[in-house]
Amino acid sequence: MRKFFVGSLFLFLDISVQSNGHAISLLPDFVGVLFILLGFIELSGETPRYERQKPLTVVTLVLSVAIWVLQLLGVLSQWLSIGMEVIFTVLALYLIYQMVKGFVDIEEARGLSLDTGKTLITWKLFAALQVAGVVFGWVPVLNIILIVALLVVSIMMIAAIYRTGTAYLTATRGPRGGKLPEHNGPEL
Repeated sequence: MRKFFVGSLFLFLDISVQSNGHAISLLPDFVGVLFILLGFIELSGETPRYERQKPLTVVTLVLSVAIWVLQLLGVLSQWLSIGMEVIFTVLALYLIYQMVKGFVDIEEARGLSLDTGKTLITWKLFAALQVAGVVFGWVPVLNIILIVALLVVSIMMIAAIYRTGTAYLTATRGPRGGKLPEHNGPEL
C-alpha cells in the first residue's frame, strides 16, 4: 500500500521547470506509474483485479517514459504532446480507479474497515475535474478555478490513498507495522 501512496504523489503532484520553452517534470509521471505497478505486483495476491492491471500498467509506464523523454529532448510537437497526454491521462485515471476498486475488494474480502467509500468518492470528483479541465480548460476564468479545484482534490486523493493504506497496514500488520498472528481467537 505504501507503493500506491508514493505513486500517487508522483501522479497527482506536478512540479515542472521551464527551459528553452519546454517543461521538464521534476516529479515525472512514469515514476508514479512504476510505483503503482510495484503496488499491483505486491498486492496481486489480495485481489485478482491487481493481477489483471499489470499489462496495462506496463503500457502506461512505457507511454509516460516516452512522453517525458520526448519533452526532455524538446522534439514533441504541441499537438502530439496534447494527444499523448490525453491518452496517458485516460489510462492513469483508469489505473487509479482499478487501484481504488482493489481497495474495495480487499476491504470486502478481508472484512476490514479501510474507508474505501471516501476514497472512491474522491476519485470520482478527481475524474470529473479532469474531464471538466479538458472540456472547459480553454475558458480563462474557468481554467483558473479548475486548476485550483484540481490541486485541492489531488491533495484530497493523496490523503485518501494514504488513509486507506494506513488502515490496511494497521489491520494486517498492527499499529507498529509488525506482522499480526494468523489466528483470530485466544490461544488454548
